[in-house]
Amino acid sequence: LPLGLSMRDGDGKYLFVNRTWEKYFGAAREEVVGTTLHQRLTPEEADEVLALDRAVLGRGAEAPLELSEFSHRGRHYLQTRTVMIDSQGLLRGVLIASLDVTEKHQIEQALAEARERLGDQIVLTRSLIDENPSAMYLKDRQGRYVTVNDAWLKMVGVTRERAIGRNVLELFPEQESERYHAEDMRLLAQGEGSSEVESLRTGPDGKPQWVIVRKAVLRRADGEVIGLIGANT
Repeated sequence: LPLGLSMRDGDGKYLFVNRTWEKYFGAAREEVVGTTLHQRLTPEEADEVLALDRAVLGRGAEAPLELSEFSHRGRHYLQTRTVMIDSQGLLRGVLIASLDVTEKHQIEQALAEARERLGDQIVLTRSLIDENPSAMYLKDRQGRYVTVNDAWLKMVGVTRERAIGRNVLELFPEQESERYHAEDMRLLAQGEGSSEVESLRTGPDGKPQWVIVRKAVLRRADGEVIGLIGANT
C-alpha cells in the first residue's frame, strides 16, 4: 500500500511495519520489529507517540476513526490509528497508517505566510482593482501577475487563468515586453517610486495599440516591498 503501516502493542513495541513505512522512516523491518519506541526515538518523541497510541487504545476498537497530524524530523504526516483485536476479542495492538504530506504542508505554510504578510492591505487593494473601470493589475516581487481586473483582460486579450503566475515576458512575445519587464525589475530593486512608459504594442484585434503603462512600488505599512501596482491606458 502507498501508506506507511506499522503496528505496536500497548507498550510501544513494534509488531509490524510495511515497505512504505520503511521508506518513510528509513529503517528496515528486521531492525524495527521487536524494538520499542523508546529504543528508536528520543524520550520526548517516544512519550508523545506512545501517548497517541494509548489514547486510541482507551477509546477502544469501536471508536470512530480520527485523523491526526504528526511531524517528525522535518517530515509531516497525516495519520490514523485503529485498535486491532483478534477473533477472540483479544487486543493485538494499534495499527498506525501514515501518509507523507510534507510537500503539501510546505505549500500550505508558504501560502499562509504570504497571506499573513500581505494582510488586509492586499485584500483592500484587490477590491479596489477588481471594481475599477481602468485596466489594473498587481504583481509580486518577481514581476508575476497576482491580480488582474476585467478591464485589463479586455485590453490585452488574455484570460485570467493564463495571466496569473506569469510575468510579462511569458505572456507577450513582443520586443516591448522586455522593456516592461526591465522597468518592473528596476522599480522592485529600487524599492520605491513609480514610472510611466508609453509604447506601441499589438492589440488583441491585431491592430496597433498605443499604451501608457503606469506602475508604482507597493509596500506594507512597515516599508516591506510586496510588489507592484499598475494601470494601463
